[in-house]
Amino acid sequence: MILGSSVPVSCWTYGSQCQSANTGDNVFPIVKQLGLFTTKCFPEGSLICEYSGRLLSLAQTLKARDRSYIMGGFGINCHIDAKYSFNVWGRYINDCKDTQRLNAKFVKDKKRRVARVVATRDIPAGSEVLASYGEVYWRSEERFSRFEYSGFNDYPDVSSA
Repeated sequence: MILGSSVPVSCWTYGSQCQSANTGDNVFPIVKQLGLFTTKCFPEGSLICEYSGRLLSLAQTLKARDRSYIMGGFGINCHIDAKYSFNVWGRYINDCKDTQRLNAKFVKDKKRRVARVVATRDIPAGSEVLASYGEVYWRSEERFSRFEYSGFNDYPDVSSA
């Protein structure tokens, strides 16, 4: 996803079939994974985008097979799942083991039930937006690293629970 571009991007898989995404004015190389890249500068402290999605209860969150797009921290029964929110730019942000490369952070707005993505330093045009997912995310990813994809029916019906 190219942030700051009004041209839709449809080529965001990696590998030999897709080495770059052409957005009209700019061509950015795709490096290994999906990501969010800027086409304009974002000064430190500025709002880059938001992370939003389907609201899940704790029971739905615990039963979800794929938790990779679920963000907590909004209350015990309020978790955001952006798995199928393809138009939400925040869902494309990657984390990075090298904390020196992080250039953004998620700021949770519990009242609106979204996370704002804010620049933690000046981000030049053409840069990938990188923000920490947090220790809890990585601990749960280790525990649930072998989930199975089940298509669009990932949300179990908890009304009978």
